[in-house]
Amino acid sequence: MGGGEKRKEMRNYTFFPVSQGRSLPLKGLTLPELINNQAERLGEKTLLRFRDEALSYKDFNEKTDRLAKAFQNLGIKKGDRVAIMFQNCLEVVESYFAIWKTGAWAVPVNPVFTPHEAEYVLTDSGAKMIVVGEEQYSRIESIRGKVSSLGMVILNSDNPTAQVISYNSLTKESQKTEPVDIAPDDVCQIMYTSGTEGRPKGVMTTHGGYTDNAFIRSTILELNEKDITLIPLPLFHMFAVSTLLNFITIGGTVIITERFQTEEVLLTTRW
Repeated sequence: MGGGEKRKEMRNYTFFPVSQGRSLPLKGLTLPELINNQAERLGEKTLLRFRDEALSYKDFNEKTDRLAKAFQNLGIKKGDRVAIMFQNCLEVVESYFAIWKTGAWAVPVNPVFTPHEAEYVLTDSGAKMIVVGEEQYSRIESIRGKVSSLGMVILNSDNPTAQVISYNSLTKESQKTEPVDIAPDDVCQIMYTSGTEGRPKGVMTTHGGYTDNAFIRSTILELNEKDITLIPLPLFHMFAVSTLLNFITIGGTVIITERFQTEEVLLTTRW
């Protein structure tokens, strides 16, 4: 079955029963399709805010297109694993969608992990590349030689070293992403459990799993385009990523804070 036929079949899901006695038709979208559709529909409406920075749906989609193309130029292709390890910021969300647009699998890594903990996740997932923050870079550099699959490190910093690639330089890529045949049932992410009963285990999530769940939750919660949410939770965690996708699905606005700090959260909610 070709990619187009598979995508058509995925969009003909049986209605999903929900507790209120209603039925919701599952859309079967991929994550790139979701953001492309919303960018075309909503244009200059604000999608993300972080401190004094903001990105519209249109600007976010174009920026992640450029970043995805840069990833492709570095050799990232469908099915590759790309890790993300830094505190909440716009670049975390950009990295997720750029990875998804290449058909690769995002591997979020807890930014407070020790070198040993990070080494396990990177090795177990077979990560080919990692996008890392300045605070986390020394930990990754200390284990880089121990992770055989890890070929490239992208540093989100204004002061990159000779051993890494600058994140900001990649977002200046002018070409569009090369088309990738991605279906709703393709894996988009490996998220690791907390490891309360042994070592963390990688849990695979699909494009359609994310988008359909976001559609169901946003419908049940009766969210709409006027709604704004605050995400102080870490974006390596399922709850935060799911909330983000809920609001993209309905065309809302998402405010991100680096971490939960009472004063910052209270000031931010006055926006």
